[in-house]
Amino acid sequence: RDVGGAQMMTCLLEHDTGVEVPPQIVRSRPFKAMLDCFCDAIDLQNDIVSYRREVALGEGDFNGVTVFQRALDLSLQDTVDTINTVITGRVNSLSAAADDDLPVVLNETGVCPTGVGTYVDAVKTMLAGAYAWALHSPRYNSEIPVLAGPNGLGTSAARLC
Repeated sequence: RDVGGAQMMTCLLEHDTGVEVPPQIVRSRPFKAMLDCFCDAIDLQNDIVSYRREVALGEGDFNGVTVFQRALDLSLQDTVDTINTVITGRVNSLSAAADDDLPVVLNETGVCPTGVGTYVDAVKTMLAGAYAWALHSPRYNSEIPVLAGPNGLGTSAARLC
């Protein structure tokens, strides 16, 4: 959860929506739960869609699919199915925290629900959007590049030999 980009995404949402979520709401259990669920769902779905690429590039040791597969001693398909079940649970928990628990906190604190509601809607939209992007992104759906040595600015000398 701490190394993926999902936490940064939730911070950027305040800027994108123009909503500054009040500190007492940010510190509340439902708000924290909502964001934790968001981060878990984003990171786990990323591990599923990036698995093939990461393994092909020799970078799959820390992918969640590999970690789950080793820990649970499952086939690849059973591992992905298990992670999908976890993702579904986290999305359901996000919805419960946002739709059921957070309104109670808003009512108790007297914070106007409009701005926070805008932020919550943006979290849900971003979750769906991140998944759709990953499914259609050439980052995950293109052929795995064959590494032919260094490339980019300043590396042409490496190909002179």
